[in-house]
Amino acid sequence: MKRGQWIVLVTIAAVLSAYGYAFAPEQNHPALTSFQIENIALVSQVWGFLKYHHPGVAAGQVDWDSYLLRALSSLLVNEGPEECLQVLEDWSRTLPPIAETDSAIASKRAVHFSGRTEWLRDQERLGLGLSTYLVSVFANRYQEESQHYVSVTPYVGNPVFNNERSYESSRPPSVRVRLLGLLRLWNIIEYWFPYRNLIQENWLDVLYEYIPRMAEADDWDRYRLELFSFLARIGDGHANLWSELDVLPPQGNCYLPIYVRFIDGEAVIEAFSQSEEAVSMGFRIGDVIDSFDQIPVAERLKEWAEFYVASNEPARLRAMARFFPRGPCGECSVQIDRSGELITIPARRIADDARGTVLDERPGAAFQRLHPDVAYLRSSDFSREQIADYLSQLSEISGLIIDLRSYPTMDVLYALLPHLIDEPVAFARFTQCDLANPGSFLWTEPLSMAPKAPYYDGALVLLVNESTMSRGEYIAMALRASPLALIVGSTTAGADGNVSSIPLPGGIRVMISGVGVFYPDKTPKQQVGIVPDVWAFPTVEGVREGRDEVLEAALRHLLGPGFDERTIRELARAQ
Repeated sequence: MKRGQWIVLVTIAAVLSAYGYAFAPEQNHPALTSFQIENIALVSQVWGFLKYHHPGVAAGQVDWDSYLLRALSSLLVNEGPEECLQVLEDWSRTLPPIAETDSAIASKRAVHFSGRTEWLRDQERLGLGLSTYLVSVFANRYQEESQHYVSVTPYVGNPVFNNERSYESSRPPSVRVRLLGLLRLWNIIEYWFPYRNLIQENWLDVLYEYIPRMAEADDWDRYRLELFSFLARIGDGHANLWSELDVLPPQGNCYLPIYVRFIDGEAVIEAFSQSEEAVSMGFRIGDVIDSFDQIPVAERLKEWAEFYVASNEPARLRAMARFFPRGPCGECSVQIDRSGELITIPARRIADDARGTVLDERPGAAFQRLHPDVAYLRSSDFSREQIADYLSQLSEISGLIIDLRSYPTMDVLYALLPHLIDEPVAFARFTQCDLANPGSFLWTEPLSMAPKAPYYDGALVLLVNESTMSRGEYIAMALRASPLALIVGSTTAGADGNVSSIPLPGGIRVMISGVGVFYPDKTPKQQVGIVPDVWAFPTVEGVREGRDEVLEAALRHLLGPGFDERTIRELARAQ
């Protein structure tokens, strides 16, 4: 090979390396030392800060990923503090110069919480020169309405992460690119996650923990599981890798022909996905699963829980129940508790391509008369086109039940709520990110709904449970603004706010909540969920009898305590 050709190839390799392509195998990287972890964490903080504050970086004048990848190449093979300081000094010296500004823009909107900037003045950790430089960047930060790497959705306000490369060429990505993905995600949570203030632990400590874990995640499954585990630490049910659910435990391509629900911490069979198969294996509705292959359910839950992302524990158990029957195709031993008797069932997992989700809603028409004075509305099938018919029937009843235990249509809010109020009501307010002050979130004014005739003036009951999530919670919060409303059921999933998508290495996309959603008085709903006025839960006995005990509680409230209990059960039972 001629010298000129060799130089061209070396140059191309260097450029590709800067973009995350590795020519030498980087798997089996030696375990990181504490000095390396410290250096990578500090570089991550500075890299993320400059990404969203430095005028040149925020405007897209430099390829900021390549700066980090080159830094990681050095930090992964050296561990002295001088390596880190050299990287940061190079950045401050080679980035475009900062123009002095009179003052940064101050928003006129009220601040919910501000970005964390106190660390910029930590001269013991950063050194005098770097600290002074970062403080100067903050004082003269980028002030345009959109950045190269982030903008906001018009009229909504959730962040959109522009121009982030997904490094799809290898699965798993190289160690440098895996770490880049982790540091990208950590900084997005730090600066653009509206519920960052609800994270229960020191967010920097979480970064220290996951740097070595991500460095060692050298196969595709482990890499994805580490991302699930990391996301679970922020307590946001929207935060998930929705395209990668196959890697969640238990892994496998087949299912037992059952659906499971956790009731009082027990794994209860609530329905069959393939009835003939389930019955032939010996399963019954209401059986409590005690163990799989002699491993107790409690042990499996403890082992799997860290990978399931949720805002609260009821929602986490709901998510785990979805995959609980999954595993390798073929035979397995299932121990069940049937009314106190322990029984071992020689079951088998089978292909189940038509497998869906068990809905708590009552089947049949969207609008049903359960009793001459009580109607039931299934929110997932609510139709604006039928509103005139619904309103006509509402004039004949004194009690309305709206079932929000699935994913409702927005028409429930915009077409129905105006007829449930007789004066304007505020039902929600939001927080949105502040591009001029990354890490800060600002309050919007309360959102209101105006009344519209004809008015329904009877009692209103809303049914909720752990399946009520996101839009369902938002609509429950809005309908609760009606003076007629009473909420019956159990705590909802506690995840709300328009979602934002984040590209990560390996061609993965992560979702997080992008807007904060609150009651008009600024009471939070994230993680807490919609708290019922009247608590009602399913029971194992109720599952065995095919009862809807939450709907029964609503009917009991509407028809009065003296109403015949047997009749209530019959009215609530699906026909």
